[in-house]
Amino acid sequence: MNELLVSFQTIVSQLKNDNISIKLNIPDGSANLGLNSDEMRLKQVLTNFLSNAVKFTDKGVIEFGYQLLPNNKILFYTKDTGIGISKEQQDVIFKRFGQVEDTYTRNYKGTGLGLAISQSIINLLGGEIWVDSEQDKGSNFYFKIPADIMHNQNMSKALVQYDHFDWNSKIILIVEDDEMSSKLLKSILEDSSAKILVVKNGQAAIDLVKKQNLDLILMDIQLPELNGFEATKKIKSIKEELPIIAVSAYAMQEEIDKSKEFGCDLFISKPLDINYLLNKMDEYLNT
Repeated sequence: MNELLVSFQTIVSQLKNDNISIKLNIPDGSANLGLNSDEMRLKQVLTNFLSNAVKFTDKGVIEFGYQLLPNNKILFYTKDTGIGISKEQQDVIFKRFGQVEDTYTRNYKGTGLGLAISQSIINLLGGEIWVDSEQDKGSNFYFKIPADIMHNQNMSKALVQYDHFDWNSKIILIVEDDEMSSKLLKSILEDSSAKILVVKNGQAAIDLVKKQNLDLILMDIQLPELNGFEATKKIKSIKEELPIIAVSAYAMQEEIDKSKEFGCDLFISKPLDINYLLNKMDEYLNT
């Protein structure tokens, strides 16, 4: 588990500016500690927490880590010195379809949905999630879950093993506006030997397709300027045979149907089943 958090620390450090310091807090005596839980979903919640902290903290500190609690529970947290959240808005950000027309909501594009999904995940794991924040002073996000903690384990065996593929000479485009999400996805694909390109919006993806021979696109749906559906439709009109996999937190049937209607070859919902994604990518890259 500590290796997972250290990997997050590396990614956050790459994304931050020079005015922000990163602090990772790991309990003493936890070097050989493993957590028997849904790592994939925990990773999604932590990604959401840290993405928000990076986006909305211009200077100061981003701190994250965990604490071991009595009664076999574990507390994860992120703390930042960013723009903060007013008391009135703190209830809204965990509502999936909540919308408040103010500066905070506009600045936090997409955050409400991400936090709502995070809340659903933590609830499914039997835990609780909350925020402690003050506007203009920063935000502390927490979640607490029951923990089946493993001590004195061989952590190399506890780590999730991904299937390995050799995609040498293949070019894969990631279309994702969230830097942490794209960095995590890129890190998963690094061992494949494929060339990985990243753009942050649908129009940039279309422009790249016009001048670059791509082999596959991983397309987020919620994008600035031009959303993933519209981008897919235009890309397919340019290069119909190019495989496009929609990767989105919008897992409702309506969105899945819409992805097919606009030309996506496959829809995969977040949190990602990494091995499923890799195997489906391999099918498209070798047909």
